Amino acid sequence: MQPCAQKFDLPLSVHSVGTARGLVRDFCIGHGFPERVRDGALLIVSELVTNSVVHVKPQVGALQECR
Repeated sequence: MQPCAQKFDLPLSVHSVGTARGLVRDFCIGHGFPERVRDGALLIVSELVTNSVVHVKPQVGALQECR
């Protein structure tokens, strides 16, 4: 199996959690990942993006990136 990846940029906003979950869900479905893998990925991305939104202090001119 070849590795697969997708990059997307998200604003530092509470709305980004839902956006990230949707992007990851669509990615997993599009690549045929089993439901248990998709569920795990959604949990992880929810935690990572939520923690970023809560704990990151934005800096003027800084690029916020989630991979």
